[in-house]
Amino acid sequence: ASADASVVAVLDDPTHAGGVACAVARAFPRYSFRKPPAEPKPAPAVRVGFATAAAGPIADKGVYSACTAAAAGVRLAARIVDTPPAELTTLAFEAEAREAAARLSALGREVQCSSIAGDALREQGYGFIHAVGRAAECPPALVILSHVPTGAERHTVLVGKGIVYDTGGLALKGRDGM
Repeated sequence: ASADASVVAVLDDPTHAGGVACAVARAFPRYSFRKPPAEPKPAPAVRVGFATAAAGPIADKGVYSACTAAAAGVRLAARIVDTPPAELTTLAFEAEAREAAARLSALGREVQCSSIAGDALREQGYGFIHAVGRAAECPPALVILSHVPTGAERHTVLVGKGIVYDTGGLALKGRDGM
């Protein structure tokens, strides 16, 4: 059984707090292959404090607020990455994206979530995504999150690839080529 944990990181420089917070967050995974208990238990709390050898404890609430947000993002990403494709299907991944968009929209950031799935991928010119995922139990999908801030003067596009199913590749390579 997991228990609460406390970590105190002594930093050379206070600007290292964010990176350390993200590393600690990844060290405490949220996904487990074990069967869930009959009565769900709350996840153990992980408390992190920062100090520097020269100045002692860091008390800046802004540092902790930023580190908490970054660590939450790392833990969410880790849970998604660690969840096997039999559980995190394309449909479940789309639901995760829609929940993330709803959380951000609730904070006033107006994030839209849309998707193109199944045969619509092929029809709209995404033939490779369709071809790779069409044999899966759940249809392949392309999920699009969009945020356009008021008064934006330039565009930034981030593209990530979240493959939850692949029709081959592993068996195509010899043992020595893996």
